[in-house]
Amino acid sequence: QEARDILGSSLTEISIDSLSEIDSRKLVANLLGFEALDEDMRKLILRRAEGNPFFVEEVIRMLIEQSAIIRQNDGWIASAKINQVQIPNNLQGLLMARIDRLAEEDRYSLRVASVVGRQFPVRVLELVLSDGSSRPLAGIESIQDRLSTLEAAGLVNVAQFLPDLEYQFRHSLVQDAAYGSLLAADRKKLHLAVGEAVEELYPDRIDEYAAMLARHFGAAGIEDRSVKYCVLAGDAALASFANLEAEGHYRCALDYCVADSQRADLLYKLGESLFAQSRFQDAIETWKEGIAVYKYVENQAGVAQLYARAARAAWHAGETPESLELAREGLSLVNDMPSSKEKAALLHEMGRAYYFNGQPDQAETYCLEALDMAEKWSAIDVQADTLATLGVLQKIDPEVAAAHLEKAIDLGENQGFLTIAARAHHNLSVLMVGKLYDFTSARQHLFRAAEIHRERGNIQREIFSLVSAVGLSFTIGDIQGARRTLDIIDELFEMLPDRESVELEVFTIKAMLTAVAGEWEEALNMLRGYRKEAQKRGDLQLLSNINNTLANIQVEIDRLGFPQDLNEALEAAKEANEIADRGLSDRVGARCLLGIIYTRMGEYDQADNFLAEAESLADPESPIDRCSILNLRVELAFCMDEWNDAVSLSENLVAEEKSLGRKVNWARGLVTTADALISRGE
Repeated sequence: QEARDILGSSLTEISIDSLSEIDSRKLVANLLGFEALDEDMRKLILRRAEGNPFFVEEVIRMLIEQSAIIRQNDGWIASAKINQVQIPNNLQGLLMARIDRLAEEDRYSLRVASVVGRQFPVRVLELVLSDGSSRPLAGIESIQDRLSTLEAAGLVNVAQFLPDLEYQFRHSLVQDAAYGSLLAADRKKLHLAVGEAVEELYPDRIDEYAAMLARHFGAAGIEDRSVKYCVLAGDAALASFANLEAEGHYRCALDYCVADSQRADLLYKLGESLFAQSRFQDAIETWKEGIAVYKYVENQAGVAQLYARAARAAWHAGETPESLELAREGLSLVNDMPSSKEKAALLHEMGRAYYFNGQPDQAETYCLEALDMAEKWSAIDVQADTLATLGVLQKIDPEVAAAHLEKAIDLGENQGFLTIAARAHHNLSVLMVGKLYDFTSARQHLFRAAEIHRERGNIQREIFSLVSAVGLSFTIGDIQGARRTLDIIDELFEMLPDRESVELEVFTIKAMLTAVAGEWEEALNMLRGYRKEAQKRGDLQLLSNINNTLANIQVEIDRLGFPQDLNEALEAAKEANEIADRGLSDRVGARCLLGIIYTRMGEYDQADNFLAEAESLADPESPIDRCSILNLRVELAFCMDEWNDAVSLSENLVAEEKSLGRKVNWARGLVTTADALISRGE
């Protein structure tokens, strides 16, 4: 049930049915070579086993040990003792009976080994058995002799030889039976002895054995040492991207009564393990609990740090307004605190939240303040993260923005802040598309970002990067590449515990490809629903993408001779234009899309107004701006039957799109040119 609670829909449960009576009979026959047992004994074994193959094997082993069945030639036969054997009622009783028949030294060694674990290092077992507080090695030459006896009895086997010799119980039920035969007081003493033996034997490998040590000291009742190793195990798991495992270790530590300051630190780490699993709301709630504790112990740095992380989690969850609200709330509480790394992180998060809420001027102000503070405190991670944000602000010169992003990548990858490096790769791809016009390199940066997220086990961010890569693959005409990447996205999507955080992005790109396949109405219906959800969430960047996609599809259908009511497209384009004015998308492109819609609606004055606005905003050096304006001018020429202009402008558009490498737009431009030539009578 605990696994179900933690993993939710990502948990796959496999039910294994018991063996049928026929299969159980076959198992007995296979183990013995033929059916050596008489029918009554066979029925008794099968009835007691209830289809459990391990029980069947253990009964056969017991019959052999007690000479109730004996080997004859190449097979087995039942002896006279067969009818004197008592078959235990259950597997536990059967295993206990086998353990009780061992010599005392062997039996005790098995019980101590059961305390060490399912798999146990021989050196640890030997040290515990030879300790003065335990039983001495008496009547047997070495621990290896004991283990050989237990192995011959089919209770344990060798698990590994290097770097240390380790054995394991043949079945977890054997370990359970041996462990259950110990008194509670003896278990407690042995757990302590095992923990101290591991500390003594492996002082240079404590991180590797931290989880084991946490379990043993916990079972021994030594809470402070158990907490220490729970944290070490959690930290090691988080560093190796075993995020679910890390969560378990931190929760284990929190189960103990720890000091308030330590509890807050544990809640911070627990939140990080949840965040890494894309369980953003769980992370936010955990960090809010940590904030309350940090406030109680008057730790302002901790308050600032957790508010910054909670704001970032809200953004990842698609709750853009909540992200800004959390950042504001946090900064209001720590605004008077001295300069620090944690305050710099919160200032940056405030700037980042302003950017995604369409307030770029405030975003730049807070980011510059954060960068200055981070540099003073040599906070490399905050510097890199802030540079990654500055690199996408619209007003910054493209060359300066590229330098910011390249520095963020360099700091992140060389200093081990890979998540920040991945974000910088993603943002550099945005800059390369919008300002540097290198779509192929932009896609490579997205794939690198996805690779980093995959290595860190962050499925949600990997999907985000791949979704953007699909869009670029489509733009440069690599349709097969787009579909291959989409197949990967589908696989990852099924693995997500919280699909809501990424589903709109995935479904929007699928809607675009649905439209490309000619299934226009289905695509439009999909986008209508996604638009409402994006409006509800307040995710302006996503809403802009959906609006532009919806409006462009409707315009394209109308162009192809299937008249549309373009009022819906007009409404979507107006909303996209408002978002563009808030610094989150292309202002020139937004005006031109509105102009195209007005042109197709026959409102040429309105179209001319938006053309004038677009031309006043355009960067003369930007081929993307030139293409947007040419698209609108071509549309006007077509609708006003000015065929010479239509041909000339279309040819210019084709040349620009070819130069950019936007093959889909290039192909569309060629079709438009052909239509213009036909209309001109050529």
